[in-house]
Amino acid sequence: VIDSLNQKIYVQVGSNSNMDSDTTDRAQIVEINTDGSGYRTYARGLRNPVGMDLDPRTDALWVNNNGMDNLFQNIFPSVHTDSILSDNNPSECVYLVCDGKNYGWPYCYGFQMRNPQPGYVTLDTNVVRTFSGPVAELLAHSAPLGLHFYRGTKFPALYHNAIFQCYHGSWNRYPPAPPRITVMWAD
Repeated sequence: VIDSLNQKIYVQVGSNSNMDSDTTDRAQIVEINTDGSGYRTYARGLRNPVGMDLDPRTDALWVNNNGMDNLFQNIFPSVHTDSILSDNNPSECVYLVCDGKNYGWPYCYGFQMRNPQPGYVTLDTNVVRTFSGPVAELLAHSAPLGLHFYRGTKFPALYHNAIFQCYHGSWNRYPPAPPRITVMWAD
């Protein structure tokens, strides 16, 4: 995303895995000056922030993010319980991204929900509380792709500056989440 007002470029860098805690140069959004200088981490802890846009009214950066897969795999002995938990967790999320914030991946998901997998579940609650949460949670495993503030004039005025998102749909959810386009408002 190019922020022409502030002469910045924002680039999303997805994780290299589902839950790898080595996120040194991954799972983040980087900021670069439009002349190519000033490369730096803007925000981190976002597994796969695929859709990104600036709010045309505030210039704030918004992103949707793909959550982890198989979060509850091998946690509970009951296959049925495991399926229900896995189908509905973790949610996909929409974030209002702020400079310097950490959004918690792979340690947390959603609104400061701790990753239940070994190696993550024992993370100190005080650390969990330092992670910033999303603005909205979306249907788990729906694979959000694009996020765009509508700036056009073809739709009724109600949709001006609304956020449109497209979704790929699920490969690992029952019932499957269909491909679709949704709208939400950032008011």
